[in-house]
Amino acid sequence: MREKPGMQANLSEALKAGSFALTLELVPDEKGASRTADIAQSFAAAAAEAGRSIHAFSLTDNAGGRQGASADAAALELLRRGLCPLVHVTCRDANRLAIMSRIRGLRDAEVRHFFIVTGDYPADSPQGRPAAVFDLDSVQAIRLAKSVAPDIFAGAAVSPFKETEAELMGQFFKMERKAAAGADFIICQLGYEMRRFLEAKAYLEARRLDIPLLGNIFVPTSASARAMNFGRVPGCVFPDDLLIEFEKAAAAPDKGRSFRLELAASMLAVFQGAGFSGAHIGGFGLKPADLSHLLARAAEIGRNWPEALEHLSRLSPSRRGFYAFSPPVAGRTPLEAAPALQPGRSGRSPFYAVMRVVYRLIFDPRSAGFRLMRSFYRVVDSCKPLARLFHGLEWCMKFALFRCQDCGDCALHDMAYCCPQAKCFKHQRNGPCGGSRNGMCEVDTSGRPCVWTEVYRRMKAAGELDRLRNGYVSPRNTALEGTSGWGNYFMGRDHAGAGSLLHARSAKETEKG
Repeated sequence: MREKPGMQANLSEALKAGSFALTLELVPDEKGASRTADIAQSFAAAAAEAGRSIHAFSLTDNAGGRQGASADAAALELLRRGLCPLVHVTCRDANRLAIMSRIRGLRDAEVRHFFIVTGDYPADSPQGRPAAVFDLDSVQAIRLAKSVAPDIFAGAAVSPFKETEAELMGQFFKMERKAAAGADFIICQLGYEMRRFLEAKAYLEARRLDIPLLGNIFVPTSASARAMNFGRVPGCVFPDDLLIEFEKAAAAPDKGRSFRLELAASMLAVFQGAGFSGAHIGGFGLKPADLSHLLARAAEIGRNWPEALEHLSRLSPSRRGFYAFSPPVAGRTPLEAAPALQPGRSGRSPFYAVMRVVYRLIFDPRSAGFRLMRSFYRVVDSCKPLARLFHGLEWCMKFALFRCQDCGDCALHDMAYCCPQAKCFKHQRNGPCGGSRNGMCEVDTSGRPCVWTEVYRRMKAAGELDRLRNGYVSPRNTALEGTSGWGNYFMGRDHAGAGSLLHARSAKETEKG
């Protein structure tokens, strides 16, 4: 299926040309792909009336963890009509084979734009709660997708609306891993505190990461605003001060429509004026006429965007949470202060300190202990009763210390000795998902901390934050389930062991030299 000749610039073309790109989020319509395409065409016409173009229509993938219509079918219909689909790909519902097959199939049909995210945890349904897969995390999915379809244009997400240092810096560090994995652009999670948006942009600039960043504009209904404010939408934040103003406006004759659209138009003007690469627009109940109005109004604001920024900052003032940068000077970006990229070494973990010593003595490929253990596991591997005995002893010890789930492909060293299989419902191995709130897990509402807050705390105290920025943990090899993690590591069978053997061989060759 080929794009129509002469169709408008798509998202990748717009971003590569340095144009300010606009994407519009659609939930695939239950009435079918044709209905979704009809809606997209009506929004494209509305944007054209305001002198703007929608460079991609973002199609959600079972949004909110609930069953929805097919994004793939809608994407093909949009493409047939000369529109650019941006297909959401989540890691929630399928394993790596299904995800890669889906991407390759859509690529063969000329769909090139994908938005690859971890995904919300499955929600309850009339048939019960579906099983969560999370065979990959978003970093792994982006890397694999670019390996099987190198010419796709892959987007990733970042959630800067975090109150704690561990959560915010964890999001930024994972953003770096996504960029290294091959992400072509980043879309901010939705929120309304402009300082948080500006921090994401400032972080990319401070780290000299040349990757397009799109702001997020969501035109809310009263119900969705309250849901976000109450924390019912993972990763989405609606400030208390803004909710008060929102509910006051809802009492007006137009039920708050002009307030909502002015808010959205002001955000769009700020994103364009402050140097963002584009904006991602969405909203339940958003109509083509609303889109045309807010685009025209944003153009009117134009160069007066610093005043719009001040107004938005009054509506959604900075809170008492952690910020990586000092407050911005009104109307000036990037934020002008030394970023908290290398926080202090307070809050040391004695447990982690001990485990680091153990690693250096036994598990470091350059150590004599590693060579000794590798020789030992050669003998263990040759005798099944002995292998079962030592596997059992290993599991008992690791379960007592780490709540080990016996996955056989251990990521303890990668995650400061916090087990992702035991302590993360989504099994994230390359950084936190965007759903945590005030340091708490989005899935376990009993008050369970996000495991990545502890990973950050331990690595920060040990001066190892570069490992969080620059590392990459491969997908878990499920063939190793129920086998010895130590044996797999020392014999080079797991994700870490293969690399360790290469290091060991290199060290041995260096000694000989």
